[in-house]
Amino acid sequence: MDASLAWYRRVLGFEKKLVLETMRFGEVATSVPGLAVGIGVRDVRTALAGLAAEEVEPYETQDIPDVVKLAWFKDPDGNTLFFHESLME
Repeated sequence: MDASLAWYRRVLGFEKKLVLETMRFGEVATSVPGLAVGIGVRDVRTALAGLAAEEVEPYETQDIPDVVKLAWFKDPDGNTLFFHESLME
């Protein structure tokens, strides 16, 4: 876990906030402008339905035929995240 936290700090500018070694849990924060965190999902529409239940709406979606579906949204602090669904076989 230490190597991963060091990598996130060095490469993405994250700051270590909390580490619970017994649970293999770490919390990080960043002030890097424009950073977006991507989350791979099997089905973007299903993932978005889960967000809608929490009153989170995507601010942009994009389909690149035969490549990927994307949907961008923000967390409560305005940090950008996105779902991506591979369409490649």
